[in-house]
This record gives sequence, C-alpha cells and structure tokens, in this order.
Amino acid sequence: MKVAKQVANEPSLEFRINRLEVKRSALAIVNRAASPEYRVDLSNMDLTVDNLSNQRLQGTSVARLKGRFMDSGEAQATMTLRPRTGGADMELSARIEERRHGTHERSRAQLWRRQCGCR
Repeated sequence: MKVAKQVANEPSLEFRINRLEVKRSALAIVNRAASPEYRVDLSNMDLTVDNLSNQRLQGTSVARLKGRFMDSGEAQATMTLRPRTGGADMELSARIEERRHGTHERSRAQLWRRQCGCR
C-alpha cells in the first residue's frame, strides 16, 4: 500500500489495466492478529475489474465480486476507486445472504460482523 500511495496520480508513471477477470476461483483471509484468530473464505468467486489506473484523468475504476461466503450464502461486493495524489478515494458496498441458519453458521456470521464492524 505504501508504494501505491507513492505512485497514485504520479504523472511520470502510468499504470493501466483495461479489464481484469478472475473466474471460478477461491480466496481465503486469515487474521492471526485478532483474538480469537479467524479465517474467512469465498469460493466459486468471480471478480471483474474495469479501468484500473493510477491516473485520476483515466477516470474511476470499478471492481465487482461475486461468490459463496463461508459456504453459507451468496456474497456480492462492488468497489469504485479513483486515484488522487497520495492515495485514492474509495467506495465499497458488500452484501452477504445467509442461507443456512444453524448455530455454526450464525456464529461465523457474528464473528465476521464483529471483526468488520458491520451490522
């Protein structure tokens, strides 16, 4: 992230990806610094990123993600990113639809909400 901040909107360096697609993939995040430690995963993931650049003049980047969160429900997220000198402006919206309602699934959802500060 430190390098990304240094090159954001830097006129002497241009980075650009018109479109990036990742299909039928998996992503896992482990937080060993948390107490208790936790792992969250997304399976059957599709990710599309359009217009990714470090130059503000190139416009807004949009990322869309879909998959199955912790094998308990569908997850979707959309992020918009616009470079600015020294960083970026970002908006993120995410939604997880829980489909199972057993104790184990509820505890995972509660853990995720507590860790991300979500309701």
